[in-house]
Amino acid sequence: MSQSGKPAKRLGRKHGAVFWITPAVVELERGHSGSPYIWLAAVGGITYTASVVAQRVRQ
Repeated sequence: MSQSGKPAKRLGRKHGAVFWITPAVVELERGHSGSPYIWLAAVGGITYTASVVAQRVRQ
């Protein structure tokens, strides 16, 4: 719960993707390789997909 007594908001799936893609785009715009952030996003996506599949199998 937040300090106001209301439940804290969670980031949705869309916001989570933006959270990982934005640093990659920033690095690419700076002329650097954005690959570390792209790899993190890929691992996160695979982990998310695996957890969804596991939850559906358990039901």
